[in-house]
Amino acid sequence: MINDLEKGKITHIKATYPDRITRFGRTYIEHIITTAGGDIQYLHEQENLPIEQELLNDFMKLLASFSGKFYKMRSMSNQKKVLQLAEHELEKKEEEKQGR
Repeated sequence: MINDLEKGKITHIKATYPDRITRFGRTYIEHIITTAGGDIQYLHEQENLPIEQELLNDFMKLLASFSGKFYKMRSMSNQKKVLQLAEHELEKKEEEKQGR
C-alpha cells in the first residue's frame, strides 16, 4: 500500500476503524501515509482520548493479539498429541492383528 501511495496509484485510504490499518503505532503509519502523499479517513474514530486511555487501548490490542497466537500454538500442540495418540493406537491394533 505504501509503495502504491508513493507511485500515485492510491491517494485516499478509508477504513471503518483506526485499528483496521494497524493495531498500534497508528501515528507512525499515518505519518508515513501523509508523507507519501496519501490521505486517510476513518468512518468511526474516537478523538481526543487521554493518553492513558490510548496506552491502555494499545496494551489491550497487544494482549489480544498475543493471546490469540498463544492459544493457536497450544491448539496445534494438542492436535499433535491427539494425532500421535491415534497413530500409536492404530499401530497397537495392527500389531494385535498380526499376532493373532
